[in-house]
Amino acid sequence: MPCPSCGLVVTADRTRCPYCDAMVDFAVPATQGLYQHVRTYNLRGLGIAAMVLTGAAAVATAVVGFVDPDVVGDQSGDAILAFFGTSVLSVLGLTIAAFVVEVIWLFRARRNVDAFPDASPRWNVGWTIGAWFVPIASVVLPALVIADVVRNSVRPARVRPVLTMLWIMVATNIIGACGGSIVSASQDLSANAVNGAVSVDAPDAGTWVFAIASLVSAAMEIAVIYILTEEQTARIAAGMAVPPVAPPSWQLPYAPYPPMPQQTNPPLRYPAPPVGSPVPPAGPPVPLAGPPVPPTDA
Repeated sequence: MPCPSCGLVVTADRTRCPYCDAMVDFAVPATQGLYQHVRTYNLRGLGIAAMVLTGAAAVATAVVGFVDPDVVGDQSGDAILAFFGTSVLSVLGLTIAAFVVEVIWLFRARRNVDAFPDASPRWNVGWTIGAWFVPIASVVLPALVIADVVRNSVRPARVRPVLTMLWIMVATNIIGACGGSIVSASQDLSANAVNGAVSVDAPDAGTWVFAIASLVSAAMEIAVIYILTEEQTARIAAGMAVPPVAPPSWQLPYAPYPPMPQQTNPPLRYPAPPVGSPVPPAGPPVPLAGPPVPPTDA
């Protein structure tokens, strides 16, 4: 049968693809639980927050690039600059909030993979945070980490569509970044000496490329977050309905020490006195109380 991730033929006796290490058969039947001592997280709240913030940031970014010059052209230069400054700060705040929530969501999704007995992730949990801060490689590294989580969480029939949406997101991010540089170079806020007006260039091709790429990238990102959240939620619920599985030693939260052998001391035995030895005389009795005190007249 073909692998749902790479499309190569895999024998029927294998549960994982030998070429891309993706799951060939969905690994949460009703007879298999989750690993013991491995914490799982509910991703629904963070997933909804990440989707809302990502969509809001993309829409705000696209809207700022399409400000109508006729609307703001009759205002003073200070008012226009204040408007654009407020817009840029709003977009920046939404982008940072979406980024922070998505990093937390990805970290918890990767931690959930450690609870799946059949999962074999290639990227460590630390890469869910560190991949975003590697210069130049941060364009691709987060997508590789997310793809690793997808291969170990999503049902085989949905792996390839999710990975396709993920790489479309990466491509549109690159296109949007190039379009953003064109926008910043073409959309020039120049102060005119005539009547103190500020002219804003009309949206050009770079603005359209930047806006469309931002919206498509946000749509793909929202779809990936939604599918991965729902798949992990269903998988954890199915795994908790059956008895848990004992994890291998490297996945335990601590390395238990082997039990120490209990050392028991033999009871002390004094040698019996030899036969015919004299018995020491008994001592005088010890008085329990002193002599009675005669009463005195008050």
